[in-house]
Amino acid sequence: MADASTPLLGAGPGAVQGYTKQGDGTLALNVSTTSGSGQAASSLSKVVSANTSGSTPLLAATPGQTNRVHGLRLSVAGAVVVSILDGATLLERFNFAGNGGGIVLDLREKPYYTGSVNTALNISLSAAVQVDGRLEYVTGA
Repeated sequence: MADASTPLLGAGPGAVQGYTKQGDGTLALNVSTTSGSGQAASSLSKVVSANTSGSTPLLAATPGQTNRVHGLRLSVAGAVVVSILDGATLLERFNFAGNGGGIVLDLREKPYYTGSVNTALNISLSAAVQVDGRLEYVTGA
């Protein structure tokens, strides 16, 4: 494995410059924001765990900032439709036929989803089925 100073993806404004290993052994992205407001962006990795029907917050709304998803892994324990939402606005829907289903959106420089300013990122389940995974994201201006 490369050391924490090794670039992971891309170059230039907003590019991933490397990663840091967190206490739980996961990797967190390091992002340099040099455009727009010039404010630093925080990049994180978060465990996804949901098991109730309806909408559950994944990332809180942050005043003046957006949530950008750079990677996502999900696995399900049964038949369920999983929706990823920007607040109440549908970003993407995944339909799983049964236990053992899953998706992987590989870690990449360009975000899969960019939320609206000051809006939470939510996951919505069509049924009370266990959904686990990991979210790789950046929150910034």
